[in-house]
Amino acid sequence: MGLSQVGRTRWHEGLHRTKRMREAVYAVIHQVPGLETPGMLEIAGLPLIARQLEWLIGMGCDGVIVEVGEDAASREVARWVADHCGDGTDVIVVASEGATHIGAREAARRAGIGPLRPVLAIPADLLGNGDLTYMVPVANPFGVVAFFDPPSALVRKLSGGTVRLVRAPLRSSKTTTHEPLRSRGQPSPIRGLGWAARIQSPAAATAMTEAVIFGEVPGLEAYERVSQVA
Repeated sequence: MGLSQVGRTRWHEGLHRTKRMREAVYAVIHQVPGLETPGMLEIAGLPLIARQLEWLIGMGCDGVIVEVGEDAASREVARWVADHCGDGTDVIVVASEGATHIGAREAARRAGIGPLRPVLAIPADLLGNGDLTYMVPVANPFGVVAFFDPPSALVRKLSGGTVRLVRAPLRSSKTTTHEPLRSRGQPSPIRGLGWAARIQSPAAATAMTEAVIFGEVPGLEAYERVSQVA
């Protein structure tokens, strides 16, 4: 699966946009337990993993870590990233090495990201649009979880999803029973800005593709697909 030369140039331009976050933030596209890695499902000319990277790096993430398992689908995603994400795009693949799911914080640690850096945890089946930087200042010491609806044109076909901002684990807590529950270990819940939808199957990818082609999905455009990798 590849892109035409024009399409590939436009896609790479998105990966090199100026980073706008004031505080360095990294995103981890992490495995979903019980779900085969959906990263190579095609959406309007690009695989899901490409759409996710376009979203996250385009909004200003300082880097993206892609967690992969040992299954064939994961290996295909790893190969795609290796073939398409050179030239300083700050995309790192981390293998779970037999574990079903190592989690966003552990994947970030294995990629060399310091423990004090906030990490955006993006499920491997989630595609969205919109800036997530607003999650940083509204997070409590345990992070924040944002709940998203799918695009309005797809509310009957696709499910929404969640994005978590994970803070570094706290070694001790001085909270008391008089403090709110979320201050005693729960991330702040908020309504996400923009949209996000879960793409878990070819049928879901097809539904998203059709909506993109008809201009019904804000922030996404169709790319021309060619039979050989450009």
